Amino acid sequence: MGKAHLLIDEGTGKKLAVYEISEGGHTRYITRMFLDGVPYLESETTTNDSDKTITVSANERWEVRVIRVKFIADNSASNRRLAIRFTDDSNVVLFEMRAGVEQALNTTRYYHFGVGLPDMTAWRDSDLLTTPIPAMGALEESWKIRVWDKEAQAVAADDMEVYISGVKWVMA
Repeated sequence: MGKAHLLIDEGTGKKLAVYEISEGGHTRYITRMFLDGVPYLESETTTNDSDKTITVSANERWEVRVIRVKFIADNSASNRRLAIRFTDDSNVVLFEMRAGVEQALNTTRYYHFGVGLPDMTAWRDSDLLTTPIPAMGALEESWKIRVWDKEAQAVAADDMEVYISGVKWVMA
């Protein structure tokens, strides 16, 4: 790939990884992220909505570790199946994953989508399900994370609370 350099801003002390890549007589430098990220928690808890999109804030980069979802299905329609999707700022799909089990109507369930989690195909203790996601690296400014009922059974009636945690970097 080339050489990696660590730059430290003397004024702020922030660390930045810079990659030097030489190809065909040309050298280019790619800045990836600050190395001193901080933990973050983003949430979207609006009621009567089972289709949530959370966008990476301006001047930030996020590394998602866990997406926790509390999903309350009302008693109409039929079973639900949660899915998550990562897209870039042009809405190109980078990754999509579906939960391994459908959720019955008139139930409350807890989902954990996370790096290194097992892919469960049955509910644990009747209401918990884990699903793995890959280590995506840093999601760039304006990239999106969508969490939704892919069956779209009762979008305006179901309740969904989404909590995304990981590490973020604020870019200067």
